[in-house]
Amino acid sequence: MNSTGLQSGSEDSEKGSKGNVADAYLVHVTSNFAKFHRLLNKLDVAGKYEAEVLRLRSLFQDRYITPAGNSMANTQTRITMAICFSLYRNSEKKSREVTAAAKALSRLPDVPRHDGRNDSLGTLDSMLPDGIINPGRMTNSNHYAFAVVAGWLHGAVGGIAPMASVPGWKAFRVKPIPAGNLTRAETSFEGPYGWIECKWTWLPGTGLFRMSLLVPPNSSALVTLPSELSDDPVQSYNDDEIEGSSVGSGLHTFKCYLQLRLVAESLFRQREPRVSLYGWGMATEVYPDAQRVLATRG
Repeated sequence: MNSTGLQSGSEDSEKGSKGNVADAYLVHVTSNFAKFHRLLNKLDVAGKYEAEVLRLRSLFQDRYITPAGNSMANTQTRITMAICFSLYRNSEKKSREVTAAAKALSRLPDVPRHDGRNDSLGTLDSMLPDGIINPGRMTNSNHYAFAVVAGWLHGAVGGIAPMASVPGWKAFRVKPIPAGNLTRAETSFEGPYGWIECKWTWLPGTGLFRMSLLVPPNSSALVTLPSELSDDPVQSYNDDEIEGSSVGSGLHTFKCYLQLRLVAESLFRQREPRVSLYGWGMATEVYPDAQRVLATRG
């Protein structure tokens, strides 16, 4: 690390440098510190970190972003991080070059804290169909990568996710994104204020989308229906830039009409993952036309 705060060292043009990753996360973590202190009403400290974010982001752009606005490390990982962490001078740059799979895997997992359990099987075949753990050398029974995928299924497909601006699930985001051949999803989560449940169905023939949402007492939900999402993939995934309708406690129903979205079609054409989750305090079931892609266990 040099005097600027960024990592020093040479670039690996094929794989992308470790410095690029470290510097991207330095900007991201510093931004989170600013948000935390603003939520705690420590405005002087928040202002200090916000100024530091601007400085670090500018340094990152000078080092890793070309004058034309493209990432020097032209890989899905680097492009995705730059988009998710708002590191581009123009946040829409390269937005359509990121596949759904890369976008999903870029999401950081919300580490489960219920009962101190956070294990998720780390390879597609860690658990065999008969329930036996695969004895292969590459088996990892506590890997975050598939927890990221599960978190994406829970938040993007199922539609339930926390809001950075309102910690503790006092308010939460509901924004399901039907895609590919998904026509139904049911998602539930036992939050600090009680049981949250979102169910939706989509009829390809008519385009009718229906959703029911249960909001627990003393909390609220910011709801964005699929028909209200932008066609731009960056805006569709950026919660901070999406408006919605706020609803309070109780059972709510919604409906809209939409055309088939292909945002994640390539992801669901891949081999069906076998993922078992333990201690997440949630249950997600996704029903494509032909097969169930995620199974959960309590």
